[in-house]
Amino acid sequence: MEELRQAGYINRKQLVKVLGEGSVQRALQVEANAFSKSAEKAITEAGGTISKI
Repeated sequence: MEELRQAGYINRKQLVKVLGEGSVQRALQVEANAFSKSAEKAITEAGGTISKI
């Protein structure tokens, strides 16, 4: 999320929820405030990890 803040997409007060539209082709490490069930499933099935912050 720090990258999103530095790029100006969000500020410190905004929350980020990852939604599960689309597909994940490789393992990713994703940090967000919340994940949809489909996003969590897609990320973990591709070998990635999620971190709720």
